[in-house]
Amino acid sequence: MEEDFFTDELFDVLEAVQGKKFGEIIEWDEVVFDKKRGFLVWDKVVFNEITFVAAENSEYVSLFASVDKEDTWENYERILKVYKK
Repeated sequence: MEEDFFTDELFDVLEAVQGKKFGEIIEWDEVVFDKKRGFLVWDKVVFNEITFVAAENSEYVSLFASVDKEDTWENYERILKVYKK
């Protein structure tokens, strides 16, 4: 992964999230979800999870979880097409 994989804003937003610990970040993109600007984040701890994290207040919504990487990738792409900024 590139050294500048995270933007400063994404790093700050993820650090401010209360009640959720992120694992290894596999993929992320800026999106607009429910009229809120933020980030679509795919991370992996024990399983793969796709989460929306609002940039304004670091609130988050889990959108998908799976142990299957291919299934997660397909769902990440599907969700991204709908909400890409």
